[in-house]
Parts: sequence; C-alpha cells; structure tokens
Amino acid sequence: MIRIVTLLGLLVLVLAATPIWAAPIGGVTITFKDGSESLSIATSGDIARVSGGCSVGGLEDCTVTVSPPAGANPATATASFSDIVIGDPGGATISDELEILSTPSPPVSSSFTMDFTSDSEAPTGLGPCSPVCGALENGHIQVAGTITWLNTAGATVAVDTIQFCSDVDGVTSTCGSTTGVPEPGTLILLGSGLAGLASVAWRRHRRK
Repeated sequence: MIRIVTLLGLLVLVLAATPIWAAPIGGVTITFKDGSESLSIATSGDIARVSGGCSVGGLEDCTVTVSPPAGANPATATASFSDIVIGDPGGATISDELEILSTPSPPVSSSFTMDFTSDSEAPTGLGPCSPVCGALENGHIQVAGTITWLNTAGATVAVDTIQFCSDVDGVTSTCGSTTGVPEPGTLILLGSGLAGLASVAWRRHRRK
C-alpha cells in the first residue's frame, strides 16, 4: 500500500509540473491600464518580446510592440481583434481605445504594434460611441483578444493574451488585484494528499 501511495505521489508531481492544458511556451500577457492617475502597462510571461511605453500629459497613450517568439513564422501570425472602442459606463462617450496599428509584414516588419489611448479625463471623452462602443469601462481587467504565432508547419508556437483595464470615476478600481484561482495541478496535489492521509488513517484503524 505504501508503494502505491508513493507512486501516485510521484505521478501527481509530474502532472502538476507539466499541465496538458497549459498555453504554448513563449506566450505573453499584456494588460493596458487606465488608472486614476495615469496609464500603465503590465506584462507577464515572455516579456523579453515586449517593448514600448506610455506618454503622459494631454492625450495619454501607450504604444507597445510584440515581437515573434523563437520558431514562429511572422507571416502566418494572426490577431483576434483589431480595434476596441471602450465607452464610459453609460455607453455615451468613448473613454479609451485599444487598436492594432500594424501587423507583421515580412521582410519589413515581423511584429505587432498596438496603441492604447485615453481621454485624459476630458468631459467629452474621445468622442461619442457611434453607434455603440465595443466595450464599457468597469474598473476590472477585460480580455481584448489574442495573438497566435505559428511555425512554418502551421503548428502553434505561442498565444499572447492582450487585456485592458479602464477605471470608473468614483469607483475604486480593482485592476491591480486578482482573485487567486487554484491551478488544476494544485487541486490534484491537494486531492492526492487527502487520499494519502485517509489511507494512513485507515491502516492505523485496522491495527487497532
């Protein structure tokens, strides 16, 4: 019985270390944030592929360039979005806008360039939502879309996730906070640990 529990434990550790549902290696997550004070950019993952920054004063904006991961064929890269207009909570005026300025065009360029523009708290915003805005600011992180990189054989090399977060006047933004969700590997470890404890308790009970 002890040997079985040990083998199960080793198997669980392997599964937890290499989850089959994980995104392809090399993926990066970029979050454009319109906070109460200024614009900012948060990145995670393969951040070496990301460059750019934000301007301040007047019409604020952030421009970011995402380079292809190793092994990718830029000519086949695709994005699931092109331009997202973000309106105020009432949906009347444009508060922010996230758009892809340029896509890979080898041999001239192999990267995606994106721009995030804010109204800088102007009463009229960036103009009216016409006819409607594609999204509404809510003080929480929202997914704009993804960029998928393929290799020459057509297999996925990496999937980058592009997000945005626009604050709401008078409402505390939660862009900087996240709710921890246990990864499936963690849940497997927890379940196996409980099973192991139950097994030990059962053996002790039999000895009595």
